[in-house]
Amino acid sequence: MNRNSTDNSEDIQAQEHHITISSSLLRRANIFNTPSSSPSPKARSFSFESDSASDSGSSSSPLLQPSPNTLRHKRSFSDDNDNYTTAQSKAPHRGGIQRKLSPGHIHFLRLAWCVAVILGEKASFWGMVYRCSWPENASWDKSDSALKERYRIAIVSDPQLTDWYSYKQTGLALWLTEFYTDLFMRRSFRRLHNHLQPDAVLFLGDLMDGGRDTMDPDLFARNQDRFMETVFDSKATAWNELPIVMDKDGTEQDVVDDEPWLGVDLHRAERATRPSNQGKYFKQQEDSTNTTDENINITGQFKQVTKIPADSSERQAIRAAGKSLRLYVAGNHEYGFGDTLIRKAVVRYKQEFGSVNYEVLVGNHSLVVLDTLALSSSIPSIREESQAFLSKIGREGPLAPRILFTHVPLHRPETTYCGDAREASRLIMDSHGEQYQNMVNASLSREILRKIQPDMVFSGDDHDWCEIAHTMYGAVTPEVTLPTFSFAQGIRQPGFVMLSLYNPDEVVRNQDLVLPPRGQVYPPPSWIGGMKTIKDSSTFAYEACMLPNQLSIYNGYIVLLAVTLGCIVVHLLRTMKQAGAWSVGKSDTPIFWWDDPFSPSS
Repeated sequence: MNRNSTDNSEDIQAQEHHITISSSLLRRANIFNTPSSSPSPKARSFSFESDSASDSGSSSSPLLQPSPNTLRHKRSFSDDNDNYTTAQSKAPHRGGIQRKLSPGHIHFLRLAWCVAVILGEKASFWGMVYRCSWPENASWDKSDSALKERYRIAIVSDPQLTDWYSYKQTGLALWLTEFYTDLFMRRSFRRLHNHLQPDAVLFLGDLMDGGRDTMDPDLFARNQDRFMETVFDSKATAWNELPIVMDKDGTEQDVVDDEPWLGVDLHRAERATRPSNQGKYFKQQEDSTNTTDENINITGQFKQVTKIPADSSERQAIRAAGKSLRLYVAGNHEYGFGDTLIRKAVVRYKQEFGSVNYEVLVGNHSLVVLDTLALSSSIPSIREESQAFLSKIGREGPLAPRILFTHVPLHRPETTYCGDAREASRLIMDSHGEQYQNMVNASLSREILRKIQPDMVFSGDDHDWCEIAHTMYGAVTPEVTLPTFSFAQGIRQPGFVMLSLYNPDEVVRNQDLVLPPRGQVYPPPSWIGGMKTIKDSSTFAYEACMLPNQLSIYNGYIVLLAVTLGCIVVHLLRTMKQAGAWSVGKSDTPIFWWDDPFSPSS
């Protein structure tokens, strides 16, 4: 009997010792003595078991009789647990992350995101168009009637819709790239068209990035629909749904012997006879699936099939309706360059966008579109049409100040300074590669300037701004290379050019058009490029309009997202540290805890 009592006494002392150790561990973990924190699940389990044993009054085993120290710890824990339960029932529930952040931080983050989205998605585009206005020369008449006679053209270069060819993407990555690049250009074009209300929009080539390599008819039709409707909204904003100029029926005719139809203003109708609107009548060639590309005839002669509105009241009505004339220039992404030009792609381009060599008269100015892509070929069947058109233009001489549009820039020394507006540090180099060449050959450039005698040249292809002047036989001809219209084509600051035409006196040529750099004698025979100014007496004026820096906007979103996530993580860590338990939400399940080997429930 005494032996059993001794054994029971030893067991009770061991149990009390174990309980004392467990209480000490829990106390060190700040569970009992931290009023603001909840007890751990393990501690609550132990205390509830002690309560149950005490309340039941069961004394069948001396092992279940707690010591005074145990009761003291139990009471302390129970009081804390009651306070915790009462506070929890009174506190409003805040689910998820919001429970970890103060209202001030939440409001600040919400406000920051609202401001960022408004600035990046709305204000940047509205600010762009309100910064831009149609250029005017100081000598022009500013009366209301004279302002109505201005002919205004928005020149868009290298939109180059991103597609499968751009980055060799597929699936979700391709869809996201197409979506965001299309979204940027659609917003930009909508703002410029609604605010500036141009009489005409001229696209300076490279309409779709993978145009020449997309031979699948369905895929090409999809990308063309993106260009015409998704981005540039032709159904709602284009006055002419069909091209203004098309190749004549019977493309085998000699373009030198046949007189082309020249589109002219109504005020100059006596200079040419215009056909009535005959719509799209390009005669599609026979199916060439069994014909090699080298045997396809691409030579044609343009014919203007739609009369261009010239009366100021008629043009004002068109602008009020939110529409504008559409003109197109072919780029190397449409069908290639030089000897490697893809003839099937040329035929397809003519069917969809019209002739590649043509001249139209608007605002008492002659707009000359020249296909320097084919003209740069050494193969007669490729360059035939462009060479014949160039020769014919040279023989006729100008009827009005000529403005030349070519996708590939004319030749200039590689060291030619492009002006301060150029974003890249590199200059336009005289280099070439697969289906491209950075500039037209020097001899061909001189022939073009001599025969066309342009007062102004606009080019694209380089994707960055470049403003120079060509000299030939004492005459100085300025040339502007336009930046791309897309933010995904190598520069951060896309843009377009606004061109104003005003020639009430029907001047044929602008003499002494360009002022030389300060300190130089005009015109220096070797001067090319450098700072210059178009004279106020010229019949045209141009100005660049830069689009939002979309990459910087996206980078700003990324920085703000990083700051937001950082704030959330910092507050979560701070809250967990104060609570003493690494738990998430309302769950009582700890992320990690220790197992008490001395717990009664073990």
